[in-house]
Amino acid sequence: MVNINFLYLKEKMNKLKPFLKQECSKQNEVTHRFPFLKTLDKQVSELMTIKTSQKLAAFDAGSCFWGSDQGKQVQKTITKTMIEKGYSPLSAQRELALLSDLFSYRTLEKMVSNSAALPGGSRWLDGHTTEISPGVFVTGFPIGPFLVIGSGNTLLPAMISAVQGLLANCPVTIRGSKVNHAIIQSIFQHLAQVEHTVLSSLLAKVHFLPLDYRDDSEAQALYRILRNGPFDAIILWGGEKALADLIPHFAVNPRHPLIIPMESLTGVVVITQAYLETATHNKEMAARQLACSMMAMGQQLCSSPTQGYFVGEWDAALDFAKAVSVELEALSSQENRQLGEISAILLDRARNQLEAAGSKVFIPLNGSAAWTLVLSRQSNSKKNSLCRIPIHKRAGVLEIIVMDQMKDVPALIAGLPKAQSHRSIKKVQTVLRLTSLDEARDLMTELRKVGVYRIVPPAYTILRHPCEPLDGRHIIGQLTRQIVLI
Repeated sequence: MVNINFLYLKEKMNKLKPFLKQECSKQNEVTHRFPFLKTLDKQVSELMTIKTSQKLAAFDAGSCFWGSDQGKQVQKTITKTMIEKGYSPLSAQRELALLSDLFSYRTLEKMVSNSAALPGGSRWLDGHTTEISPGVFVTGFPIGPFLVIGSGNTLLPAMISAVQGLLANCPVTIRGSKVNHAIIQSIFQHLAQVEHTVLSSLLAKVHFLPLDYRDDSEAQALYRILRNGPFDAIILWGGEKALADLIPHFAVNPRHPLIIPMESLTGVVVITQAYLETATHNKEMAARQLACSMMAMGQQLCSSPTQGYFVGEWDAALDFAKAVSVELEALSSQENRQLGEISAILLDRARNQLEAAGSKVFIPLNGSAAWTLVLSRQSNSKKNSLCRIPIHKRAGVLEIIVMDQMKDVPALIAGLPKAQSHRSIKKVQTVLRLTSLDEARDLMTELRKVGVYRIVPPAYTILRHPCEPLDGRHIIGQLTRQIVLI
């Protein structure tokens, strides 16, 4: 039998009363500022009355608007804002253009029909049952209101998460980064102007928290919402510092919400000589694809290649690197990327030291810091001056290590997060493959032991296939709970 000292508890509660009263008062202030917090639970049941087919048609109407002449004019306006915020022109244009495909019926229908994410596909979201074993049936129900904390280097993750939340019947609240929060909000506002009843109803369930945790007064309001807000799930993109700052507050929320942290990751590229020689056009196309993936979004995506591996002979690797450098030269004239003085000095020093160590270094014709491509032999690649330049301070920098056998690649990928330059990342997310499908399958078997999340063509540096999970998790499946019938 437990012996409880009630007098002691009463004394402790009396001491806590002033604090609890103050906390309650502050929470009321937050709720008054963001009145939608009171309505989120009701909105779950409202979303459940809209069939998935109606939601897909509604988002497709948004896709058609975004691809129309009027939508393209909106894109131009938003692109200008993104450039003013620091996005490169090419990256901003490309990211906004991708939204048309993201909202399209063909993309979302593939997403909700994916049995790896939802048993029974879209029927599951509408409450229909699926037999998973003789006499055993399941159906799904929404986890509840969903909070999205977006990243600063791209707005697509927040947009993708919001759409999946609505399809899963979860009202969505978004807090973008200081750089792109207003941009994300403006995109939804423009879509809400489309004359479509269901789309308007869906977008009315998307809410915004313009709170920056780096501002002390706003941070306190954000922390209170995390601790007490009516949320049952959260997805967070950010570096280690941001996650460490925000997650503890959400963890004490009495609703015991699902926490999905999307940590800092990186990408690599694997190239095989056999693949490049399979068809005459492979080398030229592969060079163009790799150059684009290096320059996309300032090389700051979790899928951006920050190291490469070439399986084959040195001369073949050198020939390919020359082709990539030609493509990089053409792209850099559009990007107009600038580095800070210190970063530029470190990069220039690294280039010289790499050449002195026997690596082949390719740089722009004008000698600028717009891009750097390095070709190194496996024997001299373990320690070089690039290690002293963190990947988050690089732009268009890639070292390709030449080796004889594919079997050496998994160990190098596994060890990359331990490198001095990659200390801020958790692991490798993306392996861009310039390989045959058979070579990729063999590599995939070995990479199971390493734990990468995706092996994809270079075009998927920015793109996501509707059927693929985000860092190993299908968000729409995470937001859906199961009822079993036996």
